[in-house]
Formats: sequence, C-alpha cells, structure tokens
Amino acid sequence: MLRPTLLVLATLLLAAPTPLVGAPAPASSITLTKTGTCPGGISFFITGATPNGSIAIVHGTAGSTIKSGNPCNGMLLPVGNAQLGTVLTADASGAAFFAIPVLPGTGGRNVAAINVSTCTASLPVVI
Repeated sequence: MLRPTLLVLATLLLAAPTPLVGAPAPASSITLTKTGTCPGGISFFITGATPNGSIAIVHGTAGSTIKSGNPCNGMLLPVGNAQLGTVLTADASGAAFFAIPVLPGTGGRNVAAINVSTCTASLPVVI
C-alpha cells in the first residue's frame, strides 16, 4: 500500500496535463506595446523578455500559426500566416525597442514578440 504522501504525489503526476504540439504557449511575461498610428511612424516597446536574449518579431493576419522548425517547433504563434519581421536582442533588463514607418493602406496587420529563449509570445497588437 502506498503511503498517503506518495499517493497524493502519484495522483498529481497522473492528473498533470501533457502539453500538445500546437497548443498555446505557456503564459508569458513578455509584452509588446505600440505608440503611433497607421499611416505614419509606429514605435514598439518590448518588456519581460530574457535579459540579453533574442526576440523574434512576427507579423501576419488575425488568427494563429503553428511554428515549424527550430527554435520553438510546435509553438502556436498569435498571428495568422506568420512571417518573421526581424530579430532583436533584449537589453540587460529584458527590454527592446524598434520603430517602423507604416504607409497608407498597409495597416491592419497583427504584430507579436516571441521570447526565443522561452518560446513564449506577447499578445498581438494591430498596426
């Protein structure tokens, strides 16, 4: 017979969910915010990334995309038909910044930041 502590541990282990490929990424503290409007200049601010780590900026339509290939194989990206825009390096506090000009008629895209070290994503923002 199992001791009560082992029984509780075994129950917890059996009840723990198994991550599925294509399932949403775990909650993340990475955030992406923007200032500016379309058309015009838009500035993006990223916080909560891994200090000195890589941040992938993806853009696309509303929806989601399952990432294939490394890094982050199987991650559910929070933009549809995701395309890689750029890769940034966070500073020592886990922050980064970039700015882009947005021409008339090119707004409406969704943009998200991916913390490559943890394979977690920000919520998307719309430009």
